[in-house]
Amino acid sequence: MHRKIMTKNTSFILITLMTLLSYGQNSLTNFLSVAPISLFDNTTEGISSGEINNLVKKGESTNWKVSFQNKERLTISCKHPFSQVTLFFLTKTDGTLILVSHTENEKTSTIDTWEKSGSNILKKINVLPSIQAKDFFLKENQFKGISEYNSRVYYYLDMETLTIKARFDTWMIEHEYFTEDKSVDYNISLKWNGTKFEVQKAR
Repeated sequence: MHRKIMTKNTSFILITLMTLLSYGQNSLTNFLSVAPISLFDNTTEGISSGEINNLVKKGESTNWKVSFQNKERLTISCKHPFSQVTLFFLTKTDGTLILVSHTENEKTSTIDTWEKSGSNILKKINVLPSIQAKDFFLKENQFKGISEYNSRVYYYLDMETLTIKARFDTWMIEHEYFTEDKSVDYNISLKWNGTKFEVQKAR
């Protein structure tokens, strides 16, 4: 009887330790600890591996500091010019985690996706769909030469809902279509379904 109780207690302790270990390996801080410095390539300042280590251990480095952190989101802000990198997870149907990094650098916004390899190295992957300028307009409003403006499409992050959205930047476009007070026909957001992003359009 005593032996059975010890076995149950030991099993409970092992399961608890394995759960805690798994949680630690799947935390945003853990993913940051194995991140390459290219995670900060879209910032003006960049970062060194030593600074990443300090962010993980102390929450602060020479140029950067952790400005917000909970289970869903980790935001790292530059101490000087305005740059910040926000990290959060997407979960695949098999339980694998994808790390999403949203970089705001002055007025630019960039989103990248990352996944851990078997050797515990964080590598960039591409799961974002290709959205073109024409996708923001009704067919009858897709003006001639619209594909020339595909570079005006960018992703940004809604911080409250952690929803990735796409935007077509019409500022300073010199085209006759925009001579009047016209805007895009659709708002576009991305919904993760565990395998890929679904493109959702709303008028």
